[in-house]
Amino acid sequence: MGAVCGVGAIYWLAAKAGLQLAYLHGSVAALWPPVGVGMALLILYGRSLWPGIVLGDLAVADFSQPAGTVLGQTVGNTLEVLIAAILFYQLAEGRTQFGRVRDVGALVAAAVAGTAVSAVFGAASLRLGGIIPGAQLGTVWRTWFLGDLSGALVFAPLLLCWLGVRIDAIAPRQALEGVAIATLIVVLALLPSQRDVPYIVFPVLIWAALRGGPRGAAGAVALATTLTVYNTAHHGGPFIRATITQSLLATQLFVAAAAVTSLVLGAVIEERHAALEALRENERRLRESRARIVKAGDVARRRLERNLHDGAQQHLVSLALTLRLAKLQLQQNPAETEQLLNDASVELQSAIDELRELARGIHPALLTERGLGPALEVLAEHTHLPVEVTTDISGRLPSTVEAVVYYVAAEGLTNVAKYAHATAATLRLEANTDTIVLSVGDNGAGGADPNRGTGLRGLADRVEAIGGKLEVQSPPGQGTMLTASIPCER
Repeated sequence: MGAVCGVGAIYWLAAKAGLQLAYLHGSVAALWPPVGVGMALLILYGRSLWPGIVLGDLAVADFSQPAGTVLGQTVGNTLEVLIAAILFYQLAEGRTQFGRVRDVGALVAAAVAGTAVSAVFGAASLRLGGIIPGAQLGTVWRTWFLGDLSGALVFAPLLLCWLGVRIDAIAPRQALEGVAIATLIVVLALLPSQRDVPYIVFPVLIWAALRGGPRGAAGAVALATTLTVYNTAHHGGPFIRATITQSLLATQLFVAAAAVTSLVLGAVIEERHAALEALRENERRLRESRARIVKAGDVARRRLERNLHDGAQQHLVSLALTLRLAKLQLQQNPAETEQLLNDASVELQSAIDELRELARGIHPALLTERGLGPALEVLAEHTHLPVEVTTDISGRLPSTVEAVVYYVAAEGLTNVAKYAHATAATLRLEANTDTIVLSVGDNGAGGADPNRGTGLRGLADRVEAIGGKLEVQSPPGQGTMLTASIPCER
């Protein structure tokens, strides 16, 4: 209840401030702040606080009018704020800082929908209550609609962008620049020459949007439009026309144009900053990935050297010694020579097997000769548990893609055999329009974490090096699914 009353009090204060900007002794408003204020409060603190809008609107209502007229206007104003808040929250996907151009579009769409409802209720209530003649119904609807729309476009972004901002989070340089912008807007609003150049304030609004993004744009627009409407209401400024209706229309169009232009520019700047930040993050990740790849390559070379030294080289050294002994025994003891040659043959075969095993880990001949499908089937056969292999590709892929896919499959199955405690695994390869997707799954213990150890991180580096993406799903006790998506133009 306290929150509802708080919303009502803030709405009432905004309405009282709006009446200071109204024309004809408060009967006509070119800019109605409570719409934007109410929208922002419901968006930020919950749509369930809408009864506060009812209380605030009734508190500021003109009860000299018929009760039906007052009730109709209150219903329309409440629906206006509630509809606009719900639509904006849905269209903007919960974002409130106008960091995307689509968020500004969401604001405009939501504000138009809500204010159109209020204008219908308001104009109809005035007509049915005998306050206005039928001939003025269209003009009243337009004035009501544009005034509420202007209030939504100006004050909703102002509160959404600035509520919750900590003062100490604003750098002194930014604060000084903000004061300079505000001072310049006030000076321009008071210049007599503004009568001839009504849009002279736009360069300052652009400055605010370029330097401050959506937050700077919202603050500058609120100040500039409020001063403009106040001057016009007091028969000053550049939008004084022959009739009050013409002055209203000129002022409202200025407010709408200034608000939308500044907010769109601020959103574009924010999107640019976000894109630059994402680019810097990608560059950082790329540098780290390259460093890890270089390190992994060095480790792989050392492992290859060690395997050659401890495996094939030892067999070849033993073979050489055996052949020398066979040469010495050839004439003296032919029977023993035959046994030595048999031993040499065994050593030679062992060396060949060692070299073949090393070659398979580097780049298997089967992959080069027959392609990815047969190579994966052989890979699955060498895994020490049942592997269900499914390949849904036709033809050969680029050699780089085939090598990365094979390496990911090999490492994935190795990890399954060593760490997953699984009884079965799956290996699936499929081709989409421009992407190759490899999935390695198991029914093991799960709980794999890419951030621990270097195995999965190394796989991710290989995949990302050719523009792909590696995803790991490994809930504890539910197995692991390793998915590599690699772009591939066939």
